[in-house]
Amino acid sequence: MITIDHMNFELMENYRDAFDEEQFMGKYSEVLNKYDYIVGDIGYEKLRLAGFFRDNKKKVDRDKKYSAIEDYLNEYCNFGCAYFVLRKVTKAELKEKGLVADEREEKHFEKDVADAEAVPETAPEQKKDAAREPEAPKRGRDKEVRDTNQPESDGKKKSGPRPEEMKRNRDKSRQKDTEQKQEKAKNAPPQNKTFASFQKDRQ
Repeated sequence: MITIDHMNFELMENYRDAFDEEQFMGKYSEVLNKYDYIVGDIGYEKLRLAGFFRDNKKKVDRDKKYSAIEDYLNEYCNFGCAYFVLRKVTKAELKEKGLVADEREEKHFEKDVADAEAVPETAPEQKKDAAREPEAPKRGRDKEVRDTNQPESDGKKKSGPRPEEMKRNRDKSRQKDTEQKQEKAKNAPPQNKTFASFQKDRQ
């Protein structure tokens, strides 16, 4: 029994030991799932696969039925080439042979094994360490709480001076500049006489 892509086949003919399961697995395609028979022939050390339906299947061309396999081998394959013929085993046949239940049990067992390997059990010591380890403080959250709890007065302190204070400051600075100018004028030396007044004093 050959199983691939949830399909089961039995080897009907294996001329010159043409069938190689590994080679067949690598060449098989999902397109072949619809066929009842698979024919494989070896040419130039390469495997070629072709599908055929059973003879009693309706609305199918004659050259795609089981009875046309011999013509296919004679016309499209190299003379004397190695070939094999596989037949798809139906579910009814598997049920009669008691293979369906066995496959289900095997798949269930494989699934349990895969789940056990994917989720390893935590050791008791690791569980104890995890329970003892304290939870790390959330710094970002604490900072947000502190920022929200700050009094509104902080925002007022950081604001700029009021307009009244700015006006008073400007008036004080202007008054101070005026006083400085007046003091400089008093302490300044007497200005030099003009040239006309100097000529008048000489006469």
